[in-house]
Amino acid sequence: MPNVSHSPSKMTIQKSAKDNKRPNKVLESESDSETHYSKKHCQDNSSACQEGIGEILKKLQKLDTLEAKINTISADIQSNSNYVCKLMTENKQLCEKVKSLEKSNQFLHCELNKHNIVLHGVPESNTETAETIATEFFKREMNVTPEIDIAYRIGAKKVDKIRPIKIKFVKLKERNLVWRERQNLEKPYYVTEDLPIEVRTTKKLLNQARYEAVKKGKNSKIDWKNSQVAVDDEIFEVVNGKLTPVEEGTLDMDCDDTSIASTSQPFLEKRNRGRPLKNSQQQSKTRTNSR
Repeated sequence: MPNVSHSPSKMTIQKSAKDNKRPNKVLESESDSETHYSKKHCQDNSSACQEGIGEILKKLQKLDTLEAKINTISADIQSNSNYVCKLMTENKQLCEKVKSLEKSNQFLHCELNKHNIVLHGVPESNTETAETIATEFFKREMNVTPEIDIAYRIGAKKVDKIRPIKIKFVKLKERNLVWRERQNLEKPYYVTEDLPIEVRTTKKLLNQARYEAVKKGKNSKIDWKNSQVAVDDEIFEVVNGKLTPVEEGTLDMDCDDTSIASTSQPFLEKRNRGRPLKNSQQQSKTRTNSR
């Protein structure tokens, strides 16, 4: 038998060597792939970070811009606040001046018309002379004969309404004589002062409020100086021709829209100084004012 050699051939050995080298190449290929992927991933992450940082920087710039705008707006607000405060101060001063002028105007009105009275309830005719009617009325109803300067009816003539007669006397003492004798008049006749319409409205509202309060059994007192009426624990004042309650803390307002107080009261006090009214005269005066 021939000898058979069991040693591997050269080709077999080379093939085995190639087979042994193949896993290393696969490993190297995989390692290179992982390295490439890692580098690419890092590059992507770096790009994303750079983009994120860029966005953050843009937002910070916007925040800086907004902060600058807010500071500018704050400065404008402060400037406007100072301007508004200045306007409020000027408005307060103007309101005080207007109130002072209105009071002075009303006082002058009362002074100019202190010789006047207004007679109510005297029927009128088509052929009348107001001065003659007033003279005859005073002589018949009051038993006085004052010297009248001028007399005329007030307002437009209406069928269902008797117009009052405004009378100006030559002398103040004769006017005061008629004023004192007014308490002897009976309905429908009565005499009132010649006051500005604001003062008349205020007096009317205050007297009505007091009359209603007394009618309901409540305590009531009128403060003519401040144009207010107290009903029990509540205080009311005249605002824009209406009687409204005085809220707590609003009495000392810098510039409110309250009605001007009756400036005829100082004039009346000056005229009646040293001549206190009796109880019956006070009641008659209250009745006349309530009308």
